Amino acid sequence: MAVRRVAISAALALVALSTLAWWVWPRLLGEAVRVNRVERRDVVQSVVATGRVETPYRAEIGTQISGIVADIRVVEGQNVKAGDVLILLDDGEAIANVELARAGIRQAEARITQLAEFRAFPAKVESPETLYSHVFTQFRARNRFPPPPSRGHAFAGIALERFPT
Repeated sequence: MAVRRVAISAALALVALSTLAWWVWPRLLGEAVRVNRVERRDVVQSVVATGRVETPYRAEIGTQISGIVADIRVVEGQNVKAGDVLILLDDGEAIANVELARAGIRQAEARITQLAEFRAFPAKVESPETLYSHVFTQFRARNRFPPPPSRGHAFAGIALERFPT
C-alpha cells in the first residue's frame, strides 16, 4: 500500500508539473514568430506625408467666364506658350443666353410697335363708329384686307368696350 501511495503521489505530481510547464513555458519563451526565408528583391517604399510642393516656375491660369470643360488641348508636362489654347469650354449655355437676348429684343420691338399704334388712335373717340373705322383702317392697311363692313357691325361694340371713352 505504501508503494501504491507513492506511485499515485508521483503520478499526481507529474500531472501537476506538466500542467504548470504547459502554462508557464510559452510565457517564458515568448510568442511564436513566423519567419520567412531571405530573398533578394527590389525595395518598394511609400512615404505618406503632409507638406507643400514648390516649383521653380509658377504660372497662374484661369478663365474670365465659368463653364463646363468640353475639351482639354494639352497634356501634363507639355510646354506651352502665351496665347496657346489649353481648354475649350462648352458654349451651349452662352448660345442659349444669346438667343434669349435676341428674343427679348424682338419682344421689345413688338411692344414699341404696339405702343406706336396705340398712340395713333384718336385722342377722343366720338362714337363707336369712329373707333371702329380707325381700328379697321389700321388693320386693313397692315394686312391688305378689303374695306370694313357696313355701319352698326357687332365688332364696333366690342371695340368700344375694350377702349372706353
